[in-house]
Amino acid sequence: MMSQLLRYSLLAAALLTFVGCDAKSKHQSLGRTDSSSAAVSAPAKPAADQAAVRRQLALSQLTELDGQRYQLVSRLNQQRNNVTELEQAITRQTRALRNYEVQVNSYLLDHKMAVACIAAGAVGGSVALDRTGRFSQEAKDISGGVAVIAALYALANAKEIYQVAKVITEADANYKQAEANLAAAQSRLQQERRALNTVETNHRQLTLKINQLRRQLQA
Repeated sequence: MMSQLLRYSLLAAALLTFVGCDAKSKHQSLGRTDSSSAAVSAPAKPAADQAAVRRQLALSQLTELDGQRYQLVSRLNQQRNNVTELEQAITRQTRALRNYEVQVNSYLLDHKMAVACIAAGAVGGSVALDRTGRFSQEAKDISGGVAVIAALYALANAKEIYQVAKVITEADANYKQAEANLAAAQSRLQQERRALNTVETNHRQLTLKINQLRRQLQA
């Protein structure tokens, strides 16, 4: 009898031990399953965070580029104004130079005999024409048909001849200075046009970047 009771006690103890081990094993297995599930689902949150960071970065870049474009548009308008003002100034200078040329030529024609005397050297070395002068050359062309009587005219009209010579000398100097000013303005205009082309290119490239960022944000 005692022997049977002992066997039943040992059997019950073994059964309780087995049940306890099995429950512990199931609990550990369940823990591992929960941990694995957490490990699988965890990246979802960082991915969303990364997308938000990228969007915030794009918005920040867009704000910065918009500011740059605002400044560039202001510079672009100023550059266009510079080009327009120079073009208008060159047009005015060119028109003024042509009008001045017409006025001087008209004056030379009105004093054709005095011009002939100067071109022919009828008044001696005290009055001479600049070979490179615009109106000195004009005076030579005008005097071609009257050089024969220039000496006779010079005897009675010395005052007029000296006055005409003074006008020619001043006109040559004025014309040269006007041409130099016009050439300088044209050179500056070319520089301003190149600068305008550069600003326009930068503006196009910046606008392209801004449009790309906006498309990314809308996607």
